[in-house]
This record gives sequence, structure tokens and C-alpha cells, in this order.
Amino acid sequence: RSVFDSKTFKVFKTPVKVKFGDDSFVEATGTGDVLLQSSTNSQVRLAQALLVPSFKINLISIGKLDKSGYTSAFTKGCVRVTHSRSGKAFFSGTLERSLYYVDLQPRKSAFAGVAMDINLTGTPDFCGPCVLGKMKKLPFEAGRTRAKKPLQLVHADIAGPVTPQSREGFKY
Repeated sequence: RSVFDSKTFKVFKTPVKVKFGDDSFVEATGTGDVLLQSSTNSQVRLAQALLVPSFKINLISIGKLDKSGYTSAFTKGCVRVTHSRSGKAFFSGTLERSLYYVDLQPRKSAFAGVAMDINLTGTPDFCGPCVLGKMKKLPFEAGRTRAKKPLQLVHADIAGPVTPQSREGFKY
């Protein structure tokens, strides 16, 4: 899964902690430049990208894109990234389950000329169910009615009939 340029890739002696907005942490084990190529054959080099082996998918930092001279526009479940000076489209993507998925070229052609000799043994492949399991999902939509008194509105999971019957022969 290596997409790092071997000339710029460095392994950290001690893993670096990366903090998220919810105060959780992951460990980055290395850093280097990554060359991205869009389906429109535009290219961008993201400097000092972090290698986080525990991630199942690749994440692109909007802040890094901004520092590299790109503008990101989010509207109606779509993202469009363009070069700030030329206005040329770099890539676009769609919103699925709280994440934007972008249309970069397949790895084989997108990373031609980028090092594939970095040993990332043990790095898992993309696992859709794993990603879905880690995403934030609200239990249910906010209701229109709000209870004014205790037990005025009750939510319950209902199932039945339950087998086996009770000792007395009752069914639930």
C-alpha cells in the first residue's frame, strides 16, 4: 500500500501521536511526500504526509491541500478541489456515510514513479465493514415531539414471539 516517495520517506524512531477533534489518538510511524494523480491527470505532491498503519483507508487533509495551493468547495454532498491560481479541477468526490470519497486514479497508474519498495508488512487492506463499523451513526432521527413529563414518551425494542415458552406455558 505504499504511496510514499522513497527519497523523502522517513521512519520515526518513536511513533508520533496524532490527536483528533474528539481527543482520541493514533500513532504515525513515518512521514514523506505522496504524489496524487486525479482522473483528470492532474498531479499534486503532498509534502510530509503521515503514515498511520492503523488506518484502513487513506485520508487527505484539507489543510494540506490548502497549503499546497488548492481550494476545496463542499456543496450538496459533493466536494470539488481546484488549483487556487489556475482554477483547474484536480478531483471531485461524493459524500457517503459522513466521509467524502474522491475519484483518484487507480493505484497502479496513479503512483507510477513513486516508490513501492517501502516495507509495510502487516498493513491491512481496505475493509469496508471495518470502516462502516468505526463511523459515527446517530441512533435515530431527532423526534418532533418532546416529552414534558417522565414516561410520557417511551422508546422500546419489541420482539417476539420468544421461544421456548415459559415453564408455565406462557408465550412472550
